[in-house]
Amino acid sequence: MRNALAVGLVIVSGALAFAGEPLAAAMEAFKQGDYAKTVELASAVKADDAARPRAAYLVGEADVALGKWDEAEKAFAEVLDKKPDSLPALVGLGRAQTGGGSTDAAIATLEKAVKLDAKDVSARRSLGEARTAKGDLEKAKADLEAAVKLDPKDPLSSRSLVDVHMKSEKFDLAAKEADRLAKAVPESPMGHFLRGLVLDKKGETKDAIDAYEKAISKDDKFIDAHKNLAILCIAQSNTYQDRARVKMAFEHFDRYSALGGKDEELKTTYKTIKDVLAQYGFK
Repeated sequence: MRNALAVGLVIVSGALAFAGEPLAAAMEAFKQGDYAKTVELASAVKADDAARPRAAYLVGEADVALGKWDEAEKAFAEVLDKKPDSLPALVGLGRAQTGGGSTDAAIATLEKAVKLDAKDVSARRSLGEARTAKGDLEKAKADLEAAVKLDPKDPLSSRSLVDVHMKSEKFDLAAKEADRLAKAVPESPMGHFLRGLVLDKKGETKDAIDAYEKAISKDDKFIDAHKNLAILCIAQSNTYQDRARVKMAFEHFDRYSALGGKDEELKTTYKTIKDVLAQYGFK
């Protein structure tokens, strides 16, 4: 099934043969996760260049990744000004609107995207996520179940569906979806991570840690698993008396930081904990 971001990047890639160096370099920067560089390079594609809509789309995706919602909206709006029925740009705009808190506008945008292609997984998932943000959990659940049905192996749809189930305090359904994904895509870390989320919420600490570690064994760059382990292990360290648990917490926090974790509150908390424990000889 199609994914709007994937489709959009294919469109961008198709432009590289005639777009010149700025867009080619921007695409490579995006692949490497250097989103600020992506914006800088893609923005250099001139307004009268045939590849400008593709460059603007790439700017929008990079700004979404950076959490720069207003900038992302402007970039996707530029694409839509020239290509009003661009499905990837519509989905991108809806995601940016959701991120920026404009959920009503996001829902309207994404409903249009779904009307354009009811079988587009990213459009349906993004609509469910916008409705989740608005608090309309029943409609969100319906959209996300539809997205999962369209592509049972899409980890992002499963993650969003588990989120809705947990917000609705339907933990059995959340666990069922996590288990389904883990079986459907055994090589993916997402199913195990989602199991960890549910077990963590239910207070089943040991099993939650095992599930998060299983996710990391599948992909050591799964930053959210490292973050959750850092939080969980320090919270369950018996006021720092369990040194093995504290050590595990620090290891996962350090990995989270190395991977570019941006939670400043978490960073401040860990620095304080480390400074205090250092006074008692803990390293």
